[in-house]
Amino acid sequence: MEQRVMETLDLLGQQVQEQISEVSDVDEASQLLERLQIGATKIQTKILNEENLLTPIGKLPNEMLLKVFEHCVEGVLNTDYRERRASLHLWTAIIHTCARWRLLGFQHRALWSEIDLTWPRQTIDRFLVLSGEHPLNLFLTLDSERLPRYARRVYLSLLEQCAPRLSGFSISYNVRSGIMWGVEKLLDDFVSLKLPVLQRFVATREPMSQGPTIISCVISPALKVLVLRAIEPNLEFSYGGLTAVYIDEVELGRQDLLALLEENESLRTLELGAGLLQCDDSLVDEYFQPFQHNISTLRVGPLRVQDVVAIFDEVDFQNLSELALEIREENQALQLPAALRPFVHESFSLKLSEDSLGRSYHLAFQSHPYRTYQITLIVSPSLDRSARSFWEAILSQLALSWSPSQLTTLEINMSGLPDGEIWALFLRTCCSKLRHLSLFTADTTQFLNALTTDVGLLPNLETLDLER
Repeated sequence: MEQRVMETLDLLGQQVQEQISEVSDVDEASQLLERLQIGATKIQTKILNEENLLTPIGKLPNEMLLKVFEHCVEGVLNTDYRERRASLHLWTAIIHTCARWRLLGFQHRALWSEIDLTWPRQTIDRFLVLSGEHPLNLFLTLDSERLPRYARRVYLSLLEQCAPRLSGFSISYNVRSGIMWGVEKLLDDFVSLKLPVLQRFVATREPMSQGPTIISCVISPALKVLVLRAIEPNLEFSYGGLTAVYIDEVELGRQDLLALLEENESLRTLELGAGLLQCDDSLVDEYFQPFQHNISTLRVGPLRVQDVVAIFDEVDFQNLSELALEIREENQALQLPAALRPFVHESFSLKLSEDSLGRSYHLAFQSHPYRTYQITLIVSPSLDRSARSFWEAILSQLALSWSPSQLTTLEINMSGLPDGEIWALFLRTCCSKLRHLSLFTADTTQFLNALTTDVGLLPNLETLDLER
């Protein structure tokens, strides 16, 4: 580049000398000088552009820049209802770093497809133009201070305008009960649009003091991801391509869970944060015939042992790689349900822990680098038993059902350890291949007693971490 610039300057110098020798008056010389200044400015600009290309920023390829831009946009309007949104100015200023970035940013349609309906109308229209024909994701957050009377008509009009390419819509509202009707009417009007290409729908409401809002009809025939909080869907409808469902703060019946799985074969993730209703579904269960399903992730909040038994009796899970259950225990026989044993039988890692109140006990199994099964046993406050006695029951059960064991990693975090004989039985039966042991407890006496009863325990142990 330097050689090209020097050659250009030499050529311009020769031309200047020739023109100066031909100048006959002051006016002509002034005009010549002005032209030379313009030429010099162009050369300086070209040199600056060439230098910028050699800087670290200038060397960044377009593909990498677009990845950075898209990452910034994802942080602005996050479709996860548990994340807050950042300011629009945090990312739009980035594309104005230089002319090249600005041109690249304006040409990339995806950057302008994330739109908040509470923005000024001029900003929304500008984004719609810059997004071209790219699929849109719209977001709407309503509260008591930002819900004028005409708002529902305005928002619905924008949704209708964007309907042909609306891929995702997220609505979150926290309003007074007096104007809840208007928000719920907007939600009904939106659902009634039957948006043809909507793939992701997020609706969250807080707080819930008057029961959940109910969606009465199919949201979209193309729906793939459904995220609801304090809002109850109509589960009588099936979606051919539904892959993920997240429902929080609404308890479903066991038959609802089974219907969701049976009617949506493409479902791969199901999360029910509030768990299942405590009701007798035995008569309803008779209408369900056992069926197979390829769901990979199942997370269910508080449910009963009989719910676990019924679900795993009805459904043959073919590809379950992540399982998280919170099981209520209302009797003295605290144990791991037999229906779950096939999933944890060949686990190589086990973590045992408890909460500070001794009311919930956590068992986390890992049978594959990408397969984890987390079981939380929630004890009824009416059961007056020590945490130690519960762990004794669990360890005894594991010792009887895990023979032989593939455990290589064991982590234990509990206030008090079970009896030494129980420990010895568990270690001898389940931990013959154990290589890594972490023990976090206030008293290691029972563990040391177990080791002294049998010097052959833990023959393959490589690391031991003891912490009070």
